[in-house]
Amino acid sequence: IAKAKPDGYTISGMNVPHIVLQTLGQKAQFHAVDSFQYICQVVNDPQVVAVRKDSPYKSVKEVYDAAKAKPGKIKLGMCGPMSGQHLMYMDSMQKFPESKFAPIFYKGAADQIVAILGGEVDVIFGNMNDIMRSLDELNILGIASEKENDVFLPGVKTLRELGFDMVSDIRRGFAAPKDIAPEHLAKLRAIFKQICEDKEYVAEMIKAGQPHEYMDGETFHKWLADQFSKSEKLLRASGLLK
Repeated sequence: IAKAKPDGYTISGMNVPHIVLQTLGQKAQFHAVDSFQYICQVVNDPQVVAVRKDSPYKSVKEVYDAAKAKPGKIKLGMCGPMSGQHLMYMDSMQKFPESKFAPIFYKGAADQIVAILGGEVDVIFGNMNDIMRSLDELNILGIASEKENDVFLPGVKTLRELGFDMVSDIRRGFAAPKDIAPEHLAKLRAIFKQICEDKEYVAEMIKAGQPHEYMDGETFHKWLADQFSKSEKLLRASGLLK
């Protein structure tokens, strides 16, 4: 999409922080902030901390206390490396260095959930949308969002409310080539805004388990630039960037 013809018809879905991490961690032929014009955000899928129903850990604090009492013994599953969950893990290491987990990476959410259900790991950081499909077998102990989610996880506290200052989420939206004509960009933004405000669309998103959250393109672009800066600092602090 970064090299596509800016004709107003060619757009792409965008996944944050993955596009940011690709820019930072690889020799990508694009820049997450500078190579695109953002149309809007449509989904905010926060990370959660989850354990099996039969886990001895009944709270986030108990999980972190165990990792502190038994350094390197509590197995933490996540997708990665260089994923949103890995980013949350790096944030955790910086803010709570006394709680030392044994990180185990998986190729995707399906493998990750199989691992936690099979006892291969003790706890996981996962996307809310993925973990919600296994609520009969998993307990979500906390959600890494700015606020509680009464639609999908009523009663589940944010990590900040639980004393762990971490916010980590997967944002999904749409973008166009950087040089798209302003009038075409404006039209796309208006169309997507109209779609995102449609009651039937919102109902279908909820039905599909997608945490719908609209953000206009200009605000989304500025937010992404801020996240790029924060992610770069975190990767450097974690020794993954020189």
